[in-house]
Amino acid sequence: MVDLNRIGIGTGAAKNLTVDLLHAAYDMGMNVVDTSPRCGSEKIVGESLKGRRDKVYVITKVSPEHMRADDLVSSCERSLKIMGTDYIDLLTTHWPNPAIPMEETVAGLMKLRDQGKVREVGVGNVSLRELISYRYLMPEIKSIQNEYNLFECSVEDEILPYCKEKNLKFFAYSPLDGGNFCGRHAAAEMVKNCVTVNGKTKASICLGYLLSNKSVYVLPRISNISRLKEIAKVKPLLKRQVKSIRFLLESFRGMNGPLSILPSEIDLQLSPYKTIDDATHNYLGYKPEPLDMAKGELYLKPLKVRREDTTYILVEGFMRYWAHVIALGNDPVDVLVRE
Repeated sequence: MVDLNRIGIGTGAAKNLTVDLLHAAYDMGMNVVDTSPRCGSEKIVGESLKGRRDKVYVITKVSPEHMRADDLVSSCERSLKIMGTDYIDLLTTHWPNPAIPMEETVAGLMKLRDQGKVREVGVGNVSLRELISYRYLMPEIKSIQNEYNLFECSVEDEILPYCKEKNLKFFAYSPLDGGNFCGRHAAAEMVKNCVTVNGKTKASICLGYLLSNKSVYVLPRISNISRLKEIAKVKPLLKRQVKSIRFLLESFRGMNGPLSILPSEIDLQLSPYKTIDDATHNYLGYKPEPLDMAKGELYLKPLKVRREDTTYILVEGFMRYWAHVIALGNDPVDVLVRE
């Protein structure tokens, strides 16, 4: 079993990802790599494992449309073939699919684990209630992967305390909010105060804050060697530094959310669906479908909007928006605001 570094590598959409960059990360001790069939990086990850397989902890996922037991097994076997390995360290569900019973998904996970094709299993993008339900069916589930950064930190309320209590690993994807906390994002500007005091970069402060919780493993996407060297040196913040960040967060959240606004007040210019009829018929074939999402808890995660003057433009969570509208009509929806 690999002794895990709590700083891993999120491969995202594989843009700018190379075998040499992954090898450099492994050589710096970043021995956790996160991929998925959807992001298209499994092939590059597989190439990077040659001669190093026993030294790298590989996470991949099963997509919502493949959550039935037989489909799940087939999906995993495709990933094994693409990566050229005979086992996956951690297979996690990518998103819930309320149209498929949890029992079906768990049956597939258990089969793969019993066959030795998967060493550990986890779940992703779930609420606390969904996590508990999965673990009731399969206590062997020892990890969760959700979004967590200074912008989207709702997991601090319930999920992280549960992970600490049950000794679960929490893998944080998008820990720098897609790079926003390295640039001119409003929150990034706010942590400049701490940069000056602590002599740290914005990225190291943001990641160090997350790592101050011992349950958390961060999976930042890395596109170049200089950023890799910076991130490899990150250490958890001290208690007084965490306290300072939390003070800033309270101010930031007051300005940027979550806010509750009416769905009718949200601009849908970027959404693939413009009407509830389009979303209900789901002619583009999104999985899980908005109708199915409306039956679960996935739509409860805050949407992300960009504020331009007095307009809120939806930029992330398009299907969650429609799931909310299908389930709750024009009742207020929680949003996080990007400037």
